[in-house]
Amino acid sequence: MFTDIFLIFYLTLHICESIDHNPPVIVEQPQDILAELDKPMALHCRAEASSLDDLRVNWYKDGQLVTMDPNARIITEFMALHVINTMPQDAGNYYCLAENSYGRVQSRTARVQFI
Repeated sequence: MFTDIFLIFYLTLHICESIDHNPPVIVEQPQDILAELDKPMALHCRAEASSLDDLRVNWYKDGQLVTMDPNARIITEFMALHVINTMPQDAGNYYCLAENSYGRVQSRTARVQFI
């Protein structure tokens, strides 16, 4: 009986540890966009992790971190990248990087082009 209780405790602990110590997983990849100038556009990237408290998602354009625009033209919120009014310099290759204490994962690269 003691062996059975120990085995159940060990398996429960082992399963909980493996769930809690995983890097994020991308569950929605950003898609290529054919955008119109001066119109809004959004790229979506959804990541899941065992704990959302530790999850960070950043966007990159052509390998450079995308930062919020001072005039609020570019906004990142809840894993999405919104461009309020697109400009020619917004064309390029975008990806998101999701990370937590246990690792990081990069999405596919989405290409933004203009009509």
